[in-house]
Amino acid sequence: MPAAIDSYTWVAIARRSDRNVRVYSGHFREELEFSLDSITPHPEKHWSNYIRGVASELVAAEKPLVGADIVIESNVPIGAGLSSSAALEVSSASALASVAEIKIDPIEMLRLCHALQLGYFLAPTVWELLVKLVRVMS
Repeated sequence: MPAAIDSYTWVAIARRSDRNVRVYSGHFREELEFSLDSITPHPEKHWSNYIRGVASELVAAEKPLVGADIVIESNVPIGAGLSSSAALEVSSASALASVAEIKIDPIEMLRLCHALQLGYFLAPTVWELLVKLVRVMS
């Protein structure tokens, strides 16, 4: 069963005048940039693929995204079974939608994040889908 834990994923975002997304991860102390007009996965298994994937799914769903500067900070343990990827996906999708002034229904958000898992990563388990649903609805 889902339960509350004392962990967080924070995403700060600011609109840009171009169609680029620049992302800084406090956890990895790394910055990267990509264009919304040409979103490709990072060639290695990389944290940025969650943000790239979210943006790609929103573009594929014909959501009018805008360029943005993003800072991510999280203390959700990676690989500990606490769904750090779900937290990053949902918070990034919410931030990108917010800065573009797009409304996304929580169930649509769940579907977009599920499609991301199928398109960029291995298919998620039912448990991961339930965790995403709880995160979207909270």
